[in-house]
Amino acid sequence: MRCAALLAIAALLVLASPARAIDSETQGKIEKYLYPVARLIVGQGSGSGTVIFSASLTEEGQVQTKIAVVPRRCTTFVLTANHVINGAVSVTHEYDPSLKKEIPVERRQTVRVDLFEYENGSYPVGQLSLDGNIDIYTAQHDLALVRLKSERCFPYVSPLYPLGADPVQVTQDVWAVGAALGHDPIPTQGIIEAVDLELEGETYIMSSAPIIFGNSGGALFLAPDGYLIGVPTMVNVVSGFLSVTPITHLSFVVPYTTIYDWLEAEDYDWLWGVRSYEEAMRARAERIKREQAEQ
Repeated sequence: MRCAALLAIAALLVLASPARAIDSETQGKIEKYLYPVARLIVGQGSGSGTVIFSASLTEEGQVQTKIAVVPRRCTTFVLTANHVINGAVSVTHEYDPSLKKEIPVERRQTVRVDLFEYENGSYPVGQLSLDGNIDIYTAQHDLALVRLKSERCFPYVSPLYPLGADPVQVTQDVWAVGAALGHDPIPTQGIIEAVDLELEGETYIMSSAPIIFGNSGGALFLAPDGYLIGVPTMVNVVSGFLSVTPITHLSFVVPYTTIYDWLEAEDYDWLWGVRSYEEAMRARAERIKREQAEQ
């Protein structure tokens, strides 16, 4: 009885003890690699995404890049993989009486984006679930950009690897972060195994940081700076008799170079300050109008 009582008291003391404080270096890593990553829900499926922009747009259309604590309205974009959100996009052929023919009509449903709140560094204590609209997507590159409906500002944003910097190299350290198997974001560590890896006409980075189902659309960060260098999209698999085994340490990642090229082609280069938001959106509207006229 005395032994049991002592054990019970010890258990209570453990539960009542405050969480051990973490050092500033570890906290910095957690803020860079964990906090910007979200879980995305579409129907019964889930994937991952990364906040790459959360700032105000002034009346003149210039981007205010400094994130302040004071309340204000922000526009927030989450980068993900197209196959994570493609269940929210449908195309039907409907008759247009003015054109007197059937035309394709696209409809996009909202995507649920879960952003997590943490205590003592990495202990998740809750989530903020928000609706987002699919702004742009590409099946070719397996990328998509979701704009949150909320005007809340988010302080943790992942910067893309800088344009003009030295290309990433094999053996550099990386962290892959995503909502593996629908979990809150989980980090795994590895190295770059290959760059400029070609598959079906697309170029990928290969990483040894293990990923699994649910990581798609998440982030591959370059250590130690925390730059976003790619979006995990798939893993190698070995097919057996009535089974498929994922090789989690051989993952394919859409590289930052493809992300930049795609965003620029969609007139979203305002995200890194090439031109103002208003100027880019005017150019985009004119381009879409020309493309529609040519069809």
